[in-house]
Amino acid sequence: GNEEDKDGWWPPRLVHVLPAPLTIRTVLNQYLNRQQQQQELGKNEEESTDEADDENNDTQKSLSSSWKEFIEGILGLFDDALPVYLLYAQERPQYLAMVNDEKQKSMRKCDVYGCEHLLRLFVRLPAIICTLSSSSSKRRNNDNDDNYDTNDGHGENENTISEEECRKMGEKVRDLVVFLQKNVNACFKAQYREPKEEELTDMEMRLVRKCRPVP
Repeated sequence: GNEEDKDGWWPPRLVHVLPAPLTIRTVLNQYLNRQQQQQELGKNEEESTDEADDENNDTQKSLSSSWKEFIEGILGLFDDALPVYLLYAQERPQYLAMVNDEKQKSMRKCDVYGCEHLLRLFVRLPAIICTLSSSSSKRRNNDNDDNYDTNDGHGENENTISEEECRKMGEKVRDLVVFLQKNVNACFKAQYREPKEEELTDMEMRLVRKCRPVP
């Protein structure tokens, strides 16, 4: 049986198949395309003068650029946050095996993981933003301590996230979460398998060695 194949013991858990069948970047690109299509539909429905058309075109370009920046920001934040905030303890060996794999170590995390892990980012997002803002504030204060006579008051919030930026990000995140909820069957395609030996935790490895017969 399966237990005999695993030398008498194997962890009763599964790991994600990586790269995921549907990666975070793929889903967010689909979401971005939907946003751009909605903007085009709204643009085509409006009737206006040529001058207003020019203003509308500028607005559409600004909105499109804003959504692209948001998506790129989420992708970059996920890449940075995954190993620090988003992995369960039993998932870390698989992550370490992946980053040491020649074929996968150069891949961005958003091109490897699926939306199951993206949801964890959204849950932790307020705490992560607070941490980033706090770290930036500490770095700025340290710089001011070292260069107290050169601070002219400019660029005070250069490395922090303003309340207005947080509000706009929150609105976009809420819209994205609604998109994921409405398309849950299409966006969440996680597959699972038994872990390889290098993907076991230290405790699991000790149990494997203990249960294996001595040659």
